[in-house]
Amino acid sequence: MDLTQRQRILRMVSQGIPISHIARTEDVDRKAIYRALAQPTKAPPQEAPSTLIAPYVPQIEEWIQKGFTAVWMYQELRRQHRFPGSYDTVKRYVATVRPPKPPESVIRFETPPGDQAQMDWAHFKLTDDNGRIHRFYAFVWTLSYSRWMDILWVPHCDIRTIIRCHEQVFSRHGGVPAEILYDRQSPVYQKQRKEEIVLNPIFEQFARHWGFEPVVAQARRGQTKGKVERPIRYIRGNFYPSVETFESLDKIQNDCDLWLQTCANIRLHRTTRER
Repeated sequence: MDLTQRQRILRMVSQGIPISHIARTEDVDRKAIYRALAQPTKAPPQEAPSTLIAPYVPQIEEWIQKGFTAVWMYQELRRQHRFPGSYDTVKRYVATVRPPKPPESVIRFETPPGDQAQMDWAHFKLTDDNGRIHRFYAFVWTLSYSRWMDILWVPHCDIRTIIRCHEQVFSRHGGVPAEILYDRQSPVYQKQRKEEIVLNPIFEQFARHWGFEPVVAQARRGQTKGKVERPIRYIRGNFYPSVETFESLDKIQNDCDLWLQTCANIRLHRTTRER
């Protein structure tokens, strides 16, 4: 087993792939894999920052402490300093400073194009120039196959608002998916009676009218809706930090629509390898 194969095997183990599957894929004995795991892994030598990024290291490290993503940092370096380097330059440096995230132990599922969407609410608060705190919500909609996102910024999350947001998204997207996945949020979910999920009757009638199947995620199984919950983290890390003060929800909506068109919805997705 050479070094390249060993590193590949260690990566697969860290991703939670079973040893038996790795042994078949790599055509090696399972005992060889266990021996590879038992060997100490030498940490790669710390590289000095490139000359392009060196002037911005203090600012980048401050951003890392605040939890901002490499994408957001790159955008801010371009905006504030006309940074001449690439996103990969920033990403590589951030990876040397930020501790790696633990691997996810969730089985990924994929759905056919147009078959399923997922939605959730995200709560935000922001202070205006007079020091007044404003609380509001983002209705986050994600198509499960393409990860195409839409976001509507609203002051409430009641049943009327959720129905209005659905109709807006259907219009903006130009269609209605076969099923939509929800968590146990109050506008949609009412209670569970033994094995039966009881939906809000107003929303159930709305779903029948539009011809989609509302599916409520299992209790305490947030990973079932991971495709939406990950975009919420992406919004908090990449769009929201650019909203410095509260002016109006219309202003946030316009800025967010531009961000969706020029950044979020033109990304090459890591899983589907599509935009």
